[in-house]
Amino acid sequence: RAGRSGVAKLLLMQESSTADKVPALLSIGLFADAASVAVAAKDTDLLFLCLVEYQKHCKNSTNDPKQAMSTFNQNLVTKFPAEAVNMYMIYLASNQDTKYQMNLYLRKEKFISGGTALAKLALDTASTRERIAMVKEASRVYGLGKESMFQKASADEYADLLSEQERLRNNYNSYDVAPESSSITNTISSVIRYAGTKPREAHKLFADAERLAKRYKVPEKRLWHIKVRAFSQSGQWANLRNLADSRQKNPIGLKPFALAAIAGNQP
Repeated sequence: RAGRSGVAKLLLMQESSTADKVPALLSIGLFADAASVAVAAKDTDLLFLCLVEYQKHCKNSTNDPKQAMSTFNQNLVTKFPAEAVNMYMIYLASNQDTKYQMNLYLRKEKFISGGTALAKLALDTASTRERIAMVKEASRVYGLGKESMFQKASADEYADLLSEQERLRNNYNSYDVAPESSSITNTISSVIRYAGTKPREAHKLFADAERLAKRYKVPEKRLWHIKVRAFSQSGQWANLRNLADSRQKNPIGLKPFALAAIAGNQP
């Protein structure tokens, strides 16, 4: 009340009771100090109280909600203990509050964590277009850091694969031709299997499968195994025989063909 907050702080630091010290520090506006005391005491309830009271203080200090949250996030990252930041991140994640969660990740330059949070959220999104957009945003966040280039490349490839799957479903007007999947192997296999139900479009479907394999650099040996499995699973025994008799160099031998025929009770 006398305006001597420095003296008040010194006196409060002599207080031995954490339950009394933290609220007192909050009452004179020393939010970061109060959070440090709560962390030292390992009292999560008091630490959360510090965050709530400081957020209220920021909101009451201005009529601009965006400015209030910007001030809160900036001071939280620069002045509060790391435990307070981590607690707030967990709180945002539990409420799926992606916007403020991402603001904190970006301020802390935790680009891998930020991109991963977006990628995980994308996997829970029902709409394919929304999922693609969120994966692309995750890629953008990954791209902000030098140490997250692998994650960025993976996100880019996944977004591209989702787009390819959607294009195939639209072209053939069927969900079965390329169900949503993070696996290029499963995608190629589904395209080949679908040819068994659409003989007139088989040539076009096989060309799409080859194009996908080339685009995503699927090794030839793996591609042959995919074809053998897909042909046998969909009962395309004539195509399986044609593949075995192909003039192309067989990189997997005849054993997989024989095993597939035996499993399918073929002569």
